[in-house]
Amino acid sequence: LVEDTVVPPLILPIWCTNMSSVWPNHPPYYPRFGHKVEIHIGDPFDSRKLLDELSLKKGWSVLKRRKFITDALQTELFELGEAVGNLTKGTAMRILQENRCDYL
Repeated sequence: LVEDTVVPPLILPIWCTNMSSVWPNHPPYYPRFGHKVEIHIGDPFDSRKLLDELSLKKGWSVLKRRKFITDALQTELFELGEAVGNLTKGTAMRILQENRCDYL
């Protein structure tokens, strides 16, 4: 979606803490009231810079281009998780390295 827009969007990362205490990940899927949820809003991420960098990558497949965008956005989100203390420092880079696909 980011690559196909006419005007590159500003992306706002949002990190929620304790969401599973209110809305469980397993049946029964009904809300549980009376629990505290924290919502952390990160700094806006300008996708124009990302798309400018992507424009320099000539000959990449559509799949590789999408992976590049996804990795960049996911890293921003996980860095917000690190900043609020839910993820240990270095988690964003570790996940990026674990999900690396050189064959695309």
